Amino acid sequence: MVSFNDFHKHPWIYRLTNVKHMASLDNKKMVFELKQTSSLLVVLHGEGQLIYPGASIRLSRGRTYIVSTCNQAAIRSESEDFQLFILEWAVEWVSSPDGPSSHNQRNAKLAMPTALQRIGELHGQPFSQVVAYVEEMDQYKNSQDPIEQFLVQVRFQELLLFLLQQNKAPSFEESMKQSVERSIAYIKLHYNDILTVDELADRYKVPRWQYSRIFKKLTGQNPLQFINMQRMIQARKLLLVTHDRLSDIADQVGFANEHYFSRKFKQDIGISPGQYRRNHRENVRVFAPFLEDFLMALGITPVMQCSHDRWGKQDYLNLCHVPAYDLCKKDVNQLSSYKPDFIVLDGGSDRWFSTQSLQKLAPTYVVRHFGENWQLTLRTVADLLGKRGTAENIIDEYRHKASLAKLSLKQKMNGQTVAFLRISAGSISLYSSSEHGYTGPILHQDLGLAPDPFVLRRTRQQRKILLSMVELPMLQADHLFITFDKGHSRYTEEERAITQTPEWRSIRAVQTSCVYEVDFFTWMNYGVLSHLQKIKDVLDALG
Repeated sequence: MVSFNDFHKHPWIYRLTNVKHMASLDNKKMVFELKQTSSLLVVLHGEGQLIYPGASIRLSRGRTYIVSTCNQAAIRSESEDFQLFILEWAVEWVSSPDGPSSHNQRNAKLAMPTALQRIGELHGQPFSQVVAYVEEMDQYKNSQDPIEQFLVQVRFQELLLFLLQQNKAPSFEESMKQSVERSIAYIKLHYNDILTVDELADRYKVPRWQYSRIFKKLTGQNPLQFINMQRMIQARKLLLVTHDRLSDIADQVGFANEHYFSRKFKQDIGISPGQYRRNHRENVRVFAPFLEDFLMALGITPVMQCSHDRWGKQDYLNLCHVPAYDLCKKDVNQLSSYKPDFIVLDGGSDRWFSTQSLQKLAPTYVVRHFGENWQLTLRTVADLLGKRGTAENIIDEYRHKASLAKLSLKQKMNGQTVAFLRISAGSISLYSSSEHGYTGPILHQDLGLAPDPFVLRRTRQQRKILLSMVELPMLQADHLFITFDKGHSRYTEEERAITQTPEWRSIRAVQTSCVYEVDFFTWMNYGVLSHLQKIKDVLDALG
């Protein structure tokens, strides 16, 4: 049980003594001298400077600063809209059971948080929370009501706690983390040296087991994997910017011989060093069935595009000038006359192709099926074809467009729900409203649209489920996106027969005319261009 005396081990309290709101008036700059007391500076607008003996600190909007007791400190505005709050506070000593003494005060001061014993910026996010505390203190600072006076002091303590929790002194764990981070920087410079985990842990004075644990936490890889990755990064650069022999490149990046280098390169990158170099020249001829979206996004036109006798082609890619490869014929001789330099397949391509037969035409790489993680697929294809920088630009552009669309829809939808159906002759597929499937991540994560509770209950983390006709009326989404799959139709438009049934007409969105038909290949695709088109379709329908 904690005794009362335990509270006197750190016998001080922090007391707010004043709250000042300072602003440049009449568009004039100002200079304000701080009292010889501890202060918090909360900058609301503009730019300024904190000047104290021998140094100065720039004060910027949306930031918080601490000034411990300091002689001759002053604030100077640097812009005409400069505004800030100044919170002056004092440390008051509580008598210990042994009685007050200068010795006790010195020991207590040593135990005070270091964040409050310096001059500089304090991390305090969200800044709006800092402002909320300060504005409430400012509101009641002159009150004569004892409760409101007490409230001001309580809010000050809460503000200090909020700031102190974000500005803790480094712990031993943090110190080890910083040591491992320095070792990572060392590896990036000395990747071609002979490096061992024991040597690195010893050099940076971190226990070996702790070193490996922290290293994995920071990088997602163990040290040897990370060293190998750095060597591969440098090897790829040298393959692109030099004409050096493979044996010379192997030696430069730290491999004992060309054979081991080539084996590791193909194991990690997926193709040989020589093929990697050839792929990165201009006008490489690529065949990538069902990955054409990623090629086009990277600025590469495929030598052929895949086509299905019932699904058709990916018309949204505007590849009308590119010859079609008929998937249903399953005849690779269609491709031989177009002489691809390189073939890229996705994980489900074995349904249509024999990888062995394609490898006779050109070097072939199979991309693991990353599905919803289209960013990783894009980066993988980009790495194979020398377009990594382009890939990062595409990802940034997508995020920007998605965030703008999300903001626009949030203002208009007001919590209305959406759902998506894929309809074929004889079956109805309800797509997940979670992070799975072709549509869920776009509709409900990137665009922030609310899912239909019925869909949440039925799909339960699955990409899609088959929906019975009996269940159709249970679909209560305010807005319904649909696409028709012709793959199982025995006659023209058989897949549309469902729209003439009573069950279909009883769907809420059908009754309110809030059903939107979208292109099959565009919405049944993980490509970034298809996702951008999905966003456009949603904005056209709901915006």
